[in-house]
Amino acid sequence: MNRRNFIRLAGGGTIAAATAGTLVACGAVGSHYPAEAVEAWKGPVGETDLRRRAVAYAITAPNSHNLQPWLVDLRESGVITLRTDPARVLPQTDPWGRQILIGHGAFLELLVMALA
Repeated sequence: MNRRNFIRLAGGGTIAAATAGTLVACGAVGSHYPAEAVEAWKGPVGETDLRRRAVAYAITAPNSHNLQPWLVDLRESGVITLRTDPARVLPQTDPWGRQILIGHGAFLELLVMALA
């Protein structure tokens, strides 16, 4: 085997090993998380109400500190009301509510995509 082929083979093996380790560490291969921790990411299994299905997708929206700082009210027929959960705001790190607003924007974007 010449030197160039050896480097290709060794380099490819190193990349494959690093990728496999990363996938296992991230839980992509064999989840080490409790079922209830990843339940929301499975989607709305068996849900027939359009609003509840859309909200089930939107709650996985990214947000700062992964707080999911939203409350959704579905009591009014045909309406989805989004509010901020005051218990989940971080006035020390987000005094003007900018990160909360961005998180709500991500929630609304996923909600619109799910409703489409």
